[in-house]
Amino acid sequence: DSPYVAQALETFDELVAHAGELARNGAPPRAAAFLEKVSGFGRSELDAQRRRLHAINGGHLTVLPPDTIDVEYEIIPLQISDGCTGGCAFCKFNDGIGFRVRDPENVRTQVSELKSFFGEDLINYNAVVLGQNDALAAGAHAIDFAARLAYEELRVAESYHDGSFLYIFGGAHTLLDADDELFEALDNLPFGNIFINVGLESPHEDTLQLLGKPQSAADVRRAFEKIRHANRDFNKLNISCNFVVGDDLPRAHVDAVRELLSSADTRMTKGCAYISPLENAASPRLTRNDFTSIKLAAKMPVFLYLVQRL
Repeated sequence: DSPYVAQALETFDELVAHAGELARNGAPPRAAAFLEKVSGFGRSELDAQRRRLHAINGGHLTVLPPDTIDVEYEIIPLQISDGCTGGCAFCKFNDGIGFRVRDPENVRTQVSELKSFFGEDLINYNAVVLGQNDALAAGAHAIDFAARLAYEELRVAESYHDGSFLYIFGGAHTLLDADDELFEALDNLPFGNIFINVGLESPHEDTLQLLGKPQSAADVRRAFEKIRHANRDFNKLNISCNFVVGDDLPRAHVDAVRELLSSADTRMTKGCAYISPLENAASPRLTRNDFTSIKLAAKMPVFLYLVQRL
């Protein structure tokens, strides 16, 4: 409903139309070929592409890992699981279907169709997201199979962009259940950088109960400690964590987050923390104040979680 959004969309429509005019009116051959492709990707074609991509994946990524901002959200989505094992009451991205792992044939079909879907554009991608919201729970075998297949078939190493990136979500309980065999399997993948994002939400007991998160404050602190050690002990792993803020949460929650991230033994050379405002429950002013107080005290990088979906 915003007039600014409407104006941006209208400007995009004008840009697409103008590209077509330039392609037909004397542009050099290579530029004309490019502009002609641009002119064919107006809003209706982009919507058709969206529907095709969701059909290939058998759904959509309800939320992208925040670390994908490092590749400007330019990722290839591959669904190896559906749903989440957490069942947190506050979560807006849980579709209520529980959790299941996709079979290898489904993953193989997705990769084949993704290869066709991206086509010549594959050269512009060097990052893959294994979905959905708790893909880490799929286990070492399923992750290893899907990641290696995607790396080879989608020619990630041939991208114009430097490096190769794999992104995965995991829950606090999933991380606690993970053993070194899983971390070693991830660290041995051909991708140059392996990012795992874990929702910890709060190290404060009353807040966890308000959020309906099925972990204790002690679990969250143990998970944070495990993140710290994994980032230190494995070369490619880079594990980040999320904490929420909101006007209706106890003020002791922000104090607990600040204390956890500022404790003497948390300084990390890898990993970061994201602060995620709860939808419709966090005023901009209070969010800025809480974020600033946490960031200034923390001994690791702290960023706002800008939620994106695909």
